[in-house]
Parts: sequence; structure tokens; C-alpha cells
Amino acid sequence: MSGRAALVLLTCGLVAVVTTRLIRPVPESVEVPLATYFPGMQPMAVELPGLPYLTTSGVLQVHRLDLVIDRPEDMLRHQAVRLLVGTHDTFPHLVSADLWIVGTPCRYRTAPGAQFPNNDVLTLARERSCAELRTVPSGALLLTVRYTGDARVALWTYTQPAGIESSGAIRLKGPVSPEFPHQPSVRGSFIDEYRSSGGRVIDLLRQMWQLGRWSWLLTAMLVAAAAAILLSVLVCPLAVLPAAAAGRAAWRAALAAGLLAAGLSLVFAVVVPPFQAPDEPNHFLGFLALGGRSADRAQADQWARIGHFNQLRFNGAERYRPVDARQPQEATWTDASPSDFDRRSSITFVWRTIAALTRDASLPLAFLTLRVVHAGLFGLAFAVMVWAVVAGSTAGFRHLVFIPLLAVPTLPFFGMHVSNHAFLVSGYVLVAGGVALVFMGDRKRSTAAVLLTAGVALAILAGRSSLPLLPLIAAAAVAAWRSRDTASSTVLSGTVVRVAAAATALLLLLIVILSLFLDYPHVASVDLLHRPPAWRYLLSVLSTAATPRLRDADLLMTTSFWGGFGWLDRLLPAWAIAAYTAITAGSLIILLAIIARTRDAALFARGALLFLGATASLAVYAVGTLRYSPDIHGRYLVGLYLAGLAVCGSPILMAARQSSSSSSVRRSSALVSALLGMYTAVLWFVLGAYF
Repeated sequence: MSGRAALVLLTCGLVAVVTTRLIRPVPESVEVPLATYFPGMQPMAVELPGLPYLTTSGVLQVHRLDLVIDRPEDMLRHQAVRLLVGTHDTFPHLVSADLWIVGTPCRYRTAPGAQFPNNDVLTLARERSCAELRTVPSGALLLTVRYTGDARVALWTYTQPAGIESSGAIRLKGPVSPEFPHQPSVRGSFIDEYRSSGGRVIDLLRQMWQLGRWSWLLTAMLVAAAAAILLSVLVCPLAVLPAAAAGRAAWRAALAAGLLAAGLSLVFAVVVPPFQAPDEPNHFLGFLALGGRSADRAQADQWARIGHFNQLRFNGAERYRPVDARQPQEATWTDASPSDFDRRSSITFVWRTIAALTRDASLPLAFLTLRVVHAGLFGLAFAVMVWAVVAGSTAGFRHLVFIPLLAVPTLPFFGMHVSNHAFLVSGYVLVAGGVALVFMGDRKRSTAAVLLTAGVALAILAGRSSLPLLPLIAAAAVAAWRSRDTASSTVLSGTVVRVAAAATALLLLLIVILSLFLDYPHVASVDLLHRPPAWRYLLSVLSTAATPRLRDADLLMTTSFWGGFGWLDRLLPAWAIAAYTAITAGSLIILLAIIARTRDAALFARGALLFLGATASLAVYAVGTLRYSPDIHGRYLVGLYLAGLAVCGSPILMAARQSSSSSSVRRSSALVSALLGMYTAVLWFVLGAYF
């Protein structure tokens, strides 16, 4: 009872923390334009000149532009400046940018994670050094932009025709001409924030959702999610299960896992702003086409402006503020085209049904309905998977099989967003359960086959990106078949198994430790015009996957999976990614140590077969994405990663049965508590990343 009570209290704490974040006041923002428009002024993009510099990290592009301000003291009164910039449809990876008041220590600098967008704003915040000025600045400014990649960076300005006095606070520095007696004025604004705002995060969230009289649904969904999570910890079995658990235990475990997964996914469905999950604009427009509502495109465009979609996407330094809630963004998405789901997925009948049911509903209500349905499907997949694992395995803590999978904080996010990937993720959950059963040994010899078949069938119906999983499925089938014959599964001697498992564990430990000192390989983004040879890209992917690290995590293969929220623009801190890597590698090392200690040849053989299948699947993913995507991405590798986590997390499930009932309850409670605590921190981060 004490363990259960602790879980209930922790769940109430999670609800309290998220509620506190939602009702937290948001600072009021005041925006003062840098330039006032007058008829005759023309927009002009001024490219920043620069040169490449060779550094220890590679080639760094450094571009500078001289500017001038007549009254620098006016600028110093403002907390930040936003400049309208452009890239001529190129893609620079911003390292940093700053605006220096020449002759002083004062700089306005971009925040970590900021991007240099195309035809959008770049925010530079005032540093503390600006408060230490003792002299009057001259008014000369220097804008410096540092980035990597082959790109062009520009600053948008307004020309100042003859007869019009300069209307800009900041101008280009340089000689004038009779036609243009004043240098072009820089476009943008000064920004200040004040804590006197009466607005709250939940108010801004309602503004972004635009549900009108249905706004109460946001609160209702959050209450439903909280109730689902609370009920899950009330019904979840905590004590060790017998080898042949009663049907009641299987149903309780399934209900607990399903409610927890659905509840977490439902929270993300509400708190992640509309369209701020990968490819949601294209997918939602495709959903409208399926429902015969393509004529509503103009409404979708306006909704994107209200939510400042372009301002937030790809720009982790930007937030949705009260000033944004009062005025729609001028630009909407420029690259959103309807996805043709009839060509890429065979489960469009689900979306067609939802489209028919929401035909008369507003676009935001239809969008929210899609997310909620996906969250429910995600929870159902977990319920089915856990029921099957409890019924098919004999491990004492097999009812906790959901913990290694839900330990991926992005998984409920991937499982709810408007995309056929939501169906893929649910299929991958079933596949992971089947792999767990194969590895631990399926006492019924058929449950794992049913899970694997159902999971891969759902995934293949959802999209062709699941096809590279087939080598892993084949390896799992071979491992399951070989395990039927005890003699054939124990060909290896106990000594060989012990040495091989111990050596592998030591090698993995050495790789992880050396990552603190050595620079490991990375998977580089693919240049569409100069694709690398397939063998070279494959080698890059495999070498990166083979080197788990505690420092300098790979963005595409690691960070995007563990902590890539939004459009890969709201990234969890590097230390969090390192912690997930350390826990996963540590679990695998413990598993190998268990195999070495017990000399379990059957377990070692099944693990080796699954490893070979996973390696083959990763190779197919690498070659396939190079041709069709082109970049490999953690979101595309969810099925493969979940299968690996099911194996790495098996020490949690196969713990000794000899422990007392009270100690087993404490152990289960501690694991579930850690999971809930992690999601409390993650949800706090996600809300803070948008508001």
C-alpha cells in the first residue's frame, strides 16, 4: 500500500506541475517597429559579405555588415531586437549571431538553438555587459553572423526614396547617392517584456488552437489524461507475477499500460501547438483532401498565421507571446502541399472515416480529433502488447515491459501527431513486444508470432518506411524457431558464452567511457545535388550506431529519437540525451553480465540473432533513406530502436523471483515513479519551449 500511495502522490504531483506551468503568467511583450513604412519605399534584401574560416570543427562562414543608429541610447533601453532576415532559399546552420555596439562591450546575441530563417525574424537579446556602459556610443553597429553550410544570408531593408526622411531606427552604413540620399532602413522591431501581463500559458494555447466555443475541450482532454494516468497507477500490478499468471493480472497490466500510454500521448496532443509536429501542415492538408475539403485551404493558411507557424518552426529560440496572440503573422507556410496518402499508405479508410464524422466541424476541431484518435490508438497498442507479453512470458516482472519503451520521452509525441507515422508507431510497439517475447522465450510459442505479424502488418499498411524492419522480423522468427529445439539452441558451450558475453560487455563499456575523450563519427546531412556513394553513407551510419557516447551525441540518429520535439527544433538538453544513452548502454551491459554469469547459451544465441537482424535492418534503412528521404532520422528508426530497447530493458523484467513481496512492490514503484518524474520534467520543458 505504501508503494501504491507513493505512486498516487507522484501522479498528483505530475498533474500539479503541469497545471502550474499552464496557469503561469506570461510576460507582456511590447513590439516597436524599427522602420515606419511610407509609400514609395521598396523592400530590398541586402546580402551580408563574408569569408570561410577553417576551424578545428570544420569550415565556419563568418559574414558581417556595418550598420548605424542615430540614437544608440534608444536601442539600449530595449531588451531585444528582431531583424527580418532571408536566406534566398538556402539552409545555413546558425552557430551564432550578434549585433555589436562598436566601441563598447555591449552586444545583442542570439540564444542557443536559434536558427537563421528565410524571410522571417532573427531575435538578438541584450547581454548584461550593456548595463556597464560609461560612455556615449558613437552609433556604429556591426552585425556578425556565423554559420556552417553552403548558404547565403541577407538582411531585409526598406529603401528610402528621395523626398522621404529616414524613417528607420537602424540603417545601412555607407555613402549615399542623389537618387537615395538616405541609406536603406533595416526592417524589424525592438522587443521588451514586462511581468505585468495578465495572460497565462493556457490562454495563449487556446489562442493557438482557435477552437472557439469548443475551447473547453482542451481542459477536458487534460483532465481526462490526468484521470487515465491516475487510474493506471491504481490498477498496475506491482508485485512479482507467478510463472503462469491469472488472466486477471494480464488484464490489469494491459489496462494500466494502455491508460498510461494514452494519457501521456493525450497530454502531448493538447500542449504541443497545432502544426508544430513534423510535417503536420502537409498531412493535415492531405486529410482535408481525403474528406473533400480542399477548398478550406485558405482557412488553414489563416490558422497558421494566427499560430505564428513560420516564426516557431525550426527556431527553438522563438516563443509564442502575448504580442503574437494579438496579431497574426504576415507570412504563412511556403512549402505546405497536401500529402497524397492514397499513394503512401493503405489505411486511409481510418482518416476518411474521421473526415466524414468531422465534415461540418471547424478545422481546429477536426485537427484535435485526429490527434486524440491517434493517442487512443497508441494506448490500445500498449494494452495489447502488454497483455500478450504477460500471457506469453514467464518473467517475474514482465508486466513492466512498457517501461523501457515509454522511457523514450518523444514516443507519446510521435504516437499522437497528425501523420501516418502515428499508425507506424503503434505497429512498432507491437513489434517491440514480440521481440521481447522472442528474446525472453515465449512459453506458448505462438504469442510472439502473433504480435510480430500484427505489428509488422499494421506498420506496412501505414507506410513503406517500415519495410526495412523485415530483416529484423526474419531474425526474430529464426530465433523463435531455434528456441523450440533446446539442443540446437545450446550448441555453444557455457565457457564460450561466458567469455563472449563478458568481452562484449567490456568492449561496450570501453566505447562509452572513451566517448568522453574521443571524437566519434557523425552522420552528415545529405546534399541532394551531391549524394555520397551508398557504401560510404552506409559506413557512416553503421559506425555512428556502433559508438554510443556520453558526449557530442549525433543529431540525426540519437538526439532526434530521444529528444527531438517539434520540427527537430525543441531539443532536450545534451545532458539528458547523454543520460538516456548511459541508461540504455548500462542496461545492455547488465544483461550481458547476467548472460555471462548464468552461461545462458540460448539467451545469448537469441540475442545474437536479433542483433544481426537489427544490423541488417539498419543497413537497409540507411540505403533506402539515402535514395528516398534523403537523411536517416531517429523518427524513421523508431521500430528498430524500440525493438532494441525491449531487449536492453529485459533485465528489468527478468529480475529474480526470490525477493519478498514488499521489496518487489518497492522496486516496481520506484521504476514507475522514475518514469512519471521524467515526464513531469519533459512536459515542463515542452511547454517552456513554446511559451
